[in-house]
Amino acid sequence: MADRQNLPEDVRHQWIEDILSASPLFLCRFLGEDNHPLSPLLLYGMDLEAVIEDRLEQIPHEQLIRYLQELKEQKIRLC
Repeated sequence: MADRQNLPEDVRHQWIEDILSASPLFLCRFLGEDNHPLSPLLLYGMDLEAVIEDRLEQIPHEQLIRYLQELKEQKIRLC
């Protein structure tokens, strides 16, 4: 996880922006709040950028790579 702390700020910021622009369902899964059908409602009122940044520090590297790959594939489908 220390390697993520040493990432350039623009890379971390881009990851956060990509995650923020994803669907509410993706965001809930990323934050580990996907076990209830109303989970997207939990996102309202949160400082999502801070929560995502915290999650980036905690999430296992392999899982983070899968999420980032999924985001990349979603962007490609939208283009």
